[in-house]
Parts: sequence; C-alpha cells; structure tokens
Amino acid sequence: MAALETARARGLVGGVLVVVRAKDHELRQSLQPGVDRVVRPAGSAPALSDSLRAGIAALASRDTPVVPAVLICLADQPGLRPDVIAALVNDWRSGKGLVLRPRYADQPDEPGHPLLLDRSAWPMVETLQGDVGLGAALKGGDQPVHYVEVAGGNPDIDRPGDLVAVQNRPG
Repeated sequence: MAALETARARGLVGGVLVVVRAKDHELRQSLQPGVDRVVRPAGSAPALSDSLRAGIAALASRDTPVVPAVLICLADQPGLRPDVIAALVNDWRSGKGLVLRPRYADQPDEPGHPLLLDRSAWPMVETLQGDVGLGAALKGGDQPVHYVEVAGGNPDIDRPGDLVAVQNRPG
C-alpha cells in the first residue's frame, strides 16, 4: 500500500480500491481511510477472475469522475515500487498502449505486475472464468501488450518461506 500511497501523492493514481473476500473482516478493518473497498460475495470456490470482475464493475459504475484506466496490483507482491507505477502511467499517458505491464530485468520471462489497463480494454475482464488473471485473455486477445522495461524484480510472496527469502536477499 505504501507504493500506491506514494503514487497517489505524486498524482499518478487517483485512488485505491481493494477487492476483499466477504469473510476477510480483519483485512477490511485494517485498510487505511480513503481506500475504497469492494466486498466480493462469498462463493463456494472464490476465483481470481471474480475479484477482477468485481473491481472493474465497481470502477465502471462510477459516473464522476470517470475512471480512464486501472492499475491492477496483486496482494502477493508487496515489493510494488512507485518508479514502476510512474513508468507505466507515463507510457500510458504518452499513448504507447492500452495494456501495459512491466518487464523486470531480473525476471524477463515472467509476466510483470502491476498491469495498467485502459478503460477501452476493460471488456476483456468479462471473458475471464475461474482462477485465472488477465494473462489468459492477453495471450490470444486483440489488445497488444506494451512492455515497459524496468530494473530489478517483483517476486510473488505465496508462502512464508518466500517472504523470508526476499527479506534475506542481498542488496
């Protein structure tokens, strides 16, 4: 959240919206004031695509201000950096693409996050089903992806051991 707050202070993002599960009461209460929340209805098998659709639907329903793009950030990547957000937003504002994602120098073969999605590309989210993100729609989709070259990496933190490894990494 710190990187998003920095990006908001720099005028790179207009707000922060977090999609949470219905049962995540502790998470909802821990979010800072000014962070919008979308509570995803409880389901038998919560899926990533459900969260993406809920978030996009909440943003699409806003009349004022109209949201021109969304920066999709993953909760399991706490290494989000303001410089990466700035690079994505600046390239989008320069008209370099409608779908933008970073390509990290330390992880050139992995899809980079966060992903910036212009409002005109939001309909692709509706095509998602199950526990998949936008990667599936982007592989065979109509929207070309503009890659923004950035230094370093942004590892997933899926298990406690992943966090320990990142914290113990030199540099």
